Amino acid sequence: MVIPYSSCPTPSQVKGRQRRLLYEWESLRKGLADRDDIRLTVTAADSRGIPTAYQVDYFIKSICGIGSAGRPLFASRFVMRLTIPEDYPEVARAAIREMFRQTGPFRMDGEGLLRSGVLIRHLILPGQDLNAMDAIDFAAEEFPKGSVLFSLMCQYTPMPA
Repeated sequence: MVIPYSSCPTPSQVKGRQRRLLYEWESLRKGLADRDDIRLTVTAADSRGIPTAYQVDYFIKSICGIGSAGRPLFASRFVMRLTIPEDYPEVARAAIREMFRQTGPFRMDGEGLLRSGVLIRHLILPGQDLNAMDAIDFAAEEFPKGSVLFSLMCQYTPMPA
């Protein structure tokens, strides 16, 4: 199923998570607009028309040469499907609460290694700073001060070819 982009609301018409999803979609769409080797297709949208799943098709040239019978050694087309469940934040929060219930506050050994507790790893995607702030706010409001650890990661940086 392909969802037409024109059915999306504008950022001023939505707020919270929907605004962040719309901003993410806009950033991705604009970033790929001039790329004829990459095709972006919305495959699902929420009730307001904001994309929640999309497929990315991209084409590459094999750097490995030709295998037997004239076939490339590696595929020349890759497809990646991304789905953002509408209730993902709630599901993740419930899982973190359960982990904390089972382990309690974190404990380190004498060498500074984590022995038990919860370590929340959060990947900060480009343009998604508010998501990271929401995750930190959740932990600050939900758990006693100093009882969970955070690992904020920002290694993901898409680069044009």
